[in-house]
Amino acid sequence: MAQRRKWTAIVLTCQSKDNALALQKELDIWQAKGVIEEGVILLTVEDPSSQVVNTDVLYDTHVLIFHLGRCFPCDGCGHAFVTLPLSRQQAASEGLVTNLELLLHMMTYQVAVNSPPGVWVCSTDMFLNIPEILDERSFAGVDVCAVSVPVSVNYARQHGVYKISSEGLLEDIIYQGSMEAINSCSLPSGQVPVVSGVVYFSVKIAEKLLMSPLNACTTYLGLDSGARPTKLSLFFDILLSMCSDVTREAFISGERSNPCGQSVAVATSHPDHQLVNSARRTVWQLLRGSKACVGQCLRPSMWSLSQASSVVTTSGSYSYMSCTGHRGHILRSLDPEQTTWLARRHTHSFVQSDAASDDAVFINSIVDSEITVGSGSVLSHTHLPPGLKVGQDSIISGICSSDFQECQFALPDNVVLQVFHLSLQCLKTDVSQRVLTLFGREDDLHRPMNDPISTFCSNPWQHLFTTTGVCKEDLWDAHVDKTKQCLFTARLFPVFHCHGKVHWTDVLWLISPGNSDSLLRRLYFRVAERQIQETLMQGTDRGLTGLYVTAVTEGYSHAILSVLDQGSSRYVK
Repeated sequence: MAQRRKWTAIVLTCQSKDNALALQKELDIWQAKGVIEEGVILLTVEDPSSQVVNTDVLYDTHVLIFHLGRCFPCDGCGHAFVTLPLSRQQAASEGLVTNLELLLHMMTYQVAVNSPPGVWVCSTDMFLNIPEILDERSFAGVDVCAVSVPVSVNYARQHGVYKISSEGLLEDIIYQGSMEAINSCSLPSGQVPVVSGVVYFSVKIAEKLLMSPLNACTTYLGLDSGARPTKLSLFFDILLSMCSDVTREAFISGERSNPCGQSVAVATSHPDHQLVNSARRTVWQLLRGSKACVGQCLRPSMWSLSQASSVVTTSGSYSYMSCTGHRGHILRSLDPEQTTWLARRHTHSFVQSDAASDDAVFINSIVDSEITVGSGSVLSHTHLPPGLKVGQDSIISGICSSDFQECQFALPDNVVLQVFHLSLQCLKTDVSQRVLTLFGREDDLHRPMNDPISTFCSNPWQHLFTTTGVCKEDLWDAHVDKTKQCLFTARLFPVFHCHGKVHWTDVLWLISPGNSDSLLRRLYFRVAERQIQETLMQGTDRGLTGLYVTAVTEGYSHAILSVLDQGSSRYVK
C-alpha cells in the first residue's frame, strides 16, 4: 500500500454559513464513500469564522485546511468543485472527480507524507501537480514550509514568486513584479518558483499565532475572538514578515503588506488603519525571529530552506484557474500517463448523437440524438435536447433541456454558456433562481470596456451596441468609474427587478452552491438510470456495483431499484 498522511482533521473555509452546510454534507458523503479516511474530523467553516484550531490539539496532530476563496465565473460550484473527466481506479464506489479531490490526494500521498505534526493550508484556485513525495529532510528544523513548482518567467508575470537566497533562505515574495524583479528570483534552470498556495506551519508557529494577542485578526488558520475581523493575508502578512529583504518599516506601514504585495497602504484616515498596523506589528514581533537550521540542497530537484522555507520540485506543474485557460485545464487532465485516475472523454455521460465530435469532452451529461457538438468543446452537468448545435472550443455547464424547448439554437465557437443558481434573501424562499450567462471564452472579465482589445463574446463592445441597440448607460451607472466598466460589472444577465437591479457581481456573490450541488447530483443519477437501462437491454457485462454503492450512500437507492425493476421486466427474459 502506498505511503499516505493520516489526517487528524480536514477543514474547508467558505464564504457563508449556507455554503458551509452544503459543503459539510458533501464531505460527509466523501467519507462514507471512502474518499476520506474513516475517523478524520471534518469541518466546514465560514471565513472569517470562529477559531477552528487551538493549541491543546496541535501536538501529534496533522490538520489540513482548504481555502475555497472567491467564486469562479466559469463554474457555479467554485474552483474547488470543478468537475474533471476522470474517474477513480479500483474504487468501491463511483462518483464525479473534482479539483478538490485531486488536491486532497496530492496532499495525502505526495506533499505531506513525511511532514511532522502541524497545520497545512492549501488553496483551491489552481491546478497543482506534484508527483514526487517530499523528503522528510525537507521539514527538518523548519518553522514554515512553502511548497512551490518552477514556472516560466513569462507566466510568473501574472502571479507571485518566491525569492530565495543562495543560502536557501526566503528573501522576498513578489507579486506581478517587473521583469527585473522576477528575473532576480530565477532558479539555476532559468525558471522561477511560483507561489503555489500550499504552506506548512509547524506546531511552534501555529501555537505562536493561536496564543498571540491578535484578538481582532482572522487568518487562514481561523483566528478570531468575536471582535471585528481584520483580515491578514497568508502570504503578504504572515510569510512576508519572515522574508529577509523586507524591512520592519515597509511591513508595518503596509508598503508591502497587502493582498497584492504592492505599495497600496491603508490611508491614515481609514478606521482600520491603526488596527491593521497594530496587527502587523504583532505579526512582526512574533515571526521575524522564526529561523531554523541552515537550508541545504537535498537533490537537484528539491530545495530545503529554513526560516519561512520553500520546497521547489522540478517535476510538478502549476496553473492558476482562470476563465481563459479553463477549457485547456480540463483537456490537460486527460493525460494518458497518469496512474491514479482513469481519464475518459465521456465521463459518466450518455451520448446518443452521432454528430458529437470525437475530441469533445462530456462530463455527467446527456446528449440526445440530432445534436452537433464541435471539436474541443467541453460539456458538464448538461442535458441537451435534439436540434441544438454547439460550436467548437466552447464550455457548456448546467444546461437542461427545458432551457431550449422548441428552439433550434446554434451556439457560436469559443463561448462559455452556463447556469448559476441564485438564492436571494429578499424572496424569503428556499427555491433558487436559474440564470443563464454567456460570454466569450477569451473575454477578459476585468478589462475596461473602453480598452481597444476588450471584448464581449469575442467581439468588440461596439459590435454589441450596434447589433442590439444597448448602450453603455444601460450596463453601468454614470457614477461607475471607467476603469470599473467591464464585463464583470455589466448588467448583462437580468434576473428580475425586485429591490434593485441585480448586477453581474451580485450574481457571483449570491450563488448558492447547495442548490447547484443537488441539481448536479440529480443529473448524475439520471445518467446512471440510462446506463443501467442500456446495460440490461444490451446484455453487456458492465459492472454496476460502484453505482449501487454510490446510490445507497447518497440516498438514491429507491430510484435505482425502480429502474432495475422496470428493466428486469422489459429486457430480462
